[in-house]
Amino acid sequence: MSSLFYEAGQTYAPGLTYYEEYWPGGSDDLSFSSRGFPAIWGGERWYYENPNWHQPTDILANITPAMHLGATKAAVATLAILGLYPGQVNDVIAFDIGDGSSLQVSWSASIEPDVIGYRVYWGLESEVYTDSHFVSGISNTVDTLTMLLSDSTYYIIVRALDADNRLSYLATEVSATPRLAPAAPAGVVATPIQSGIEISWFRNTELDLAGYRLYRRLNDNPTYDSLNTALITDTSYTDHPLSGANRYYYAVRAFDLTGNYSELSAEAYGRPITLDQGILIVDETLNGTNPPDSLQDAFYRFIMTGYPYTEYEYGAVQEAPVLADFVPYSSVLWHADDFNSYFASGHIDDFRDYLDLGGNLWFVGWRPTANLEDQNAYPFNYSLGDFMYDYFKIAHVEMTTPLDSFQAADGLLGYPRLDVDTAKVPYGFWNGVLRNLEALTSVGPAEDIYTMDMRNNSSSYEGAVCGFRYLGNDYKLVFFGFPLYFMDQDQARLTAQQVMTDFGETGVAELPKENAPVSQLMLGQNTPNPFTEQTMLSYQLPAAGDVCLQIYNIAGQLVKTLVDTQQEPGVYNVIWSGLDNLGRRVSSGVYFCRLECKTQSDIKKMTILR
Repeated sequence: MSSLFYEAGQTYAPGLTYYEEYWPGGSDDLSFSSRGFPAIWGGERWYYENPNWHQPTDILANITPAMHLGATKAAVATLAILGLYPGQVNDVIAFDIGDGSSLQVSWSASIEPDVIGYRVYWGLESEVYTDSHFVSGISNTVDTLTMLLSDSTYYIIVRALDADNRLSYLATEVSATPRLAPAAPAGVVATPIQSGIEISWFRNTELDLAGYRLYRRLNDNPTYDSLNTALITDTSYTDHPLSGANRYYYAVRAFDLTGNYSELSAEAYGRPITLDQGILIVDETLNGTNPPDSLQDAFYRFIMTGYPYTEYEYGAVQEAPVLADFVPYSSVLWHADDFNSYFASGHIDDFRDYLDLGGNLWFVGWRPTANLEDQNAYPFNYSLGDFMYDYFKIAHVEMTTPLDSFQAADGLLGYPRLDVDTAKVPYGFWNGVLRNLEALTSVGPAEDIYTMDMRNNSSSYEGAVCGFRYLGNDYKLVFFGFPLYFMDQDQARLTAQQVMTDFGETGVAELPKENAPVSQLMLGQNTPNPFTEQTMLSYQLPAAGDVCLQIYNIAGQLVKTLVDTQQEPGVYNVIWSGLDNLGRRVSSGVYFCRLECKTQSDIKKMTILR
């Protein structure tokens, strides 16, 4: 191409000087020279003496008209000459023949009558072609490359040649690898279907391909079983019927006509659509100390006690669930109780598909709409055609102001009141309330089920909707604009029971009685221990009485009174957030928790690491 530009310039713009350059170090020709191509350009002979060269004054107004005209002539002449050359060869494809040393190359015949044949180029580096040969005849569009290196990738282009010995300039590069055994199948995907999984993959390009064998393993079993004895000649397979209780993993192997076979493909994971495995609890909260992961897990296990559930930990991007993880379950509880990580936005299609299948979704968290949008651009407005409007039944979302003090959510339509658990509020300066919550405007026929109760009653968000439900014939949805973990766990348990009732889930009848009889006073070891922010204390009472649960430092000084009231016999859980009676964070060290009821007492040692 550079020589063509030079010849055109010498003929139609002889007044310019043409510079052929090959500067590996840079300049304007770097993108060419780094690939082995010489660059050429035309300009004034003493261009570097021009006072405007590479200066702020190097603008169009200061360009030499004669040079501009000459460069334009050379460029237009180059394009015009190119019009005489054969056009690009199309539909170039390279196939592995299967003998370990040969490739077959094919292409579409040129439609230009003066083409007399084609030159095929190949090499072991992209855009670097070390070998070529000529294929005579415009209709001969297949060529075989032989004596190649086995298992080495070759890069190939094809150019058309006309009767005047002109080669087409443009060419599309393809690549292929000569192998004795077939390549491992690529693009293996396992797609959930009703009570089954459809597995599909890309077709291999080896000319001696005989077919495929499909392998499957279950759950944590590392051993594969073959699903077919006769080779599959198609590129899809339906595995049916399957149980929603299992996880299925698939791999594909290609076979050629002489019995050689490929390595196993990359593994594909899937589960069938059954909607019969109970509740999936997706913990999207970033693992850490605010809230503490172990306490948050214990909270959701507590409120879902008595229901068949499976937990899914999603604290990092690489742990992301897929649609196959949802579809065995009749309901999904998705919670994100921190406001530092937004993962849900990557699952909009999963939510849409799951709801279209008739699944139920309970979505809760801190700034949940921002989580779904992956941005904090409040307020949000939605209309018909938007996912949030059509599926999540939301028309408008606002965030409360930094001065608003959310102390509870008042329930409607049978939902209980939810008070903020002051011991779990993440920041002491919030003074036992929550901030940065969402006020929601739902879309009918969705029904509002929670409104905000602000400590500052003058707030414009006092009484604003912060939770709603949609109980359609197509699917059911409950959406909270506040994080559930920071609410009173006993009230949250009643809320969970109401949500499950709305979803048609069963299991509440098997719940143990909260005040089930116990034989002796006992204080359990706090969990976690040591801890940094919050820990859970469990204790049991054999009889009713005045109960006192207090924290002391190593000097025997009272630090925090957690319980000082009369209670019935039973089992109780209390959260200590590491604050003293004045709401100040206590320092690292050893502390003692003392449980006292009537004449009995119990003590446990605990450690805080800040």
